[in-house]
Amino acid sequence: MQERDIRRYHGLFGVILALFILVQVGSGTLIAFNKLAGQTGDAHAAYDDHGSEEEEGHAGHDHDADLLLRTHHNGGTISQLIRVAVGTGILIMVASGSTLYVLTWQRRRRAKS
Repeated sequence: MQERDIRRYHGLFGVILALFILVQVGSGTLIAFNKLAGQTGDAHAAYDDHGSEEEEGHAGHDHDADLLLRTHHNGGTISQLIRVAVGTGILIMVASGSTLYVLTWQRRRRAKS
């Protein structure tokens, strides 16, 4: 594979991966911020306590926090696929970025000779 192709795929995977990372990091950051701002209890405990559909009408239930917790901690198939996509994407980015680094380093070394 040529360097030009590696750079193109590296950029493409980076843009796609950024969307998945934004969801994971964004929801986790908002959960942490809510906790620091005075929301009591652990985020995992809050999900366990309020994650069921039965409590949808519960007085004082924060639906925004519930959406964040479902997005970040849900163990459903879609959430698992997102985690696999993020993990695989990061591995691809590390591999292609490392390859690009080595190719650039070799080119500079040859230019100095």
